[in-house]
Amino acid sequence: MRRLLLLPLMSAALAVPSADAKPVCSKACVQRVKAKVRHRHHEATLRKWRRVAYPFWGIFQAIAQCESNGEWHIEGYFSGGLQFLDSTWHAVGGTGRAGQHSKLEQIYRAMLLKDRSGYGNWPVCRGAAGV
Repeated sequence: MRRLLLLPLMSAALAVPSADAKPVCSKACVQRVKAKVRHRHHEATLRKWRRVAYPFWGIFQAIAQCESNGEWHIEGYFSGGLQFLDSTWHAVGGTGRAGQHSKLEQIYRAMLLKDRSGYGNWPVCRGAAGV
């Protein structure tokens, strides 16, 4: 419902006025509308990640405890709590380095990696997680 109410405001804010028309929405108004749209998209993305990653939360917590002593923002040759190589992190859609992102995003990306190739990416620590 809120999305439906936001769309007319967004289209009015971004409409190109005629030369003699008064602006419907100031630049600040346009920026606020765009920020709301970005925020709602971000919230929807987080809800999706939580829904998808939740069943694997405990498994990846145990793997991270073994890999990095549960330090999710650790940096080195490997990065993050689950010790991603940068190339592997980028292969599953990550940006930057894994350690720069939240635990939720790291678990989400690990879940994507697990779906591609199983738990073999964590050969030593998968046993600690019981998989």
